[in-house]
Amino acid sequence: MMEDFISRIQGDLELQNPFHAERLAAATLSTLRETISSAQAAAIELRLPKSLQPFWVGDPFKTAYRSQQRDEIWREDQFFERIGRLAELRDKKLIEDVVRVVFNRFQEVLDDQDVDFFATRLPQSIRMLWVEGAPALR
Repeated sequence: MMEDFISRIQGDLELQNPFHAERLAAATLSTLRETISSAQAAAIELRLPKSLQPFWVGDPFKTAYRSQQRDEIWREDQFFERIGRLAELRDKKLIEDVVRVVFNRFQEVLDDQDVDFFATRLPQSIRMLWVEGAPALR
């Protein structure tokens, strides 16, 4: 499952190295997790395939970036800045493309209720990337 998830991201972004796809997925999903409460994140974790949980759980970059105010939704600039910093990207358009692809592939493994949850929970500008990333057939 994880290899397929990563290889699809690698192919979608035309990356030469699967390590880069893993890094982009981890940066995006760990940041996405930060936009919801710990309880909500734990509930989603229970429904994820075990092979994808490392991208969702914890802090893969060891940044200790988790906020104390978990119920506060991040602003768009914070969301993209964090992904860019973790993934070592600076171009906002490229970061948006990465987010769109990772969102698309992540939605393929989520339950419909989780897809809908993020569609209503994310800030408007990030929500647009979530909706744009939605797979055509569900």
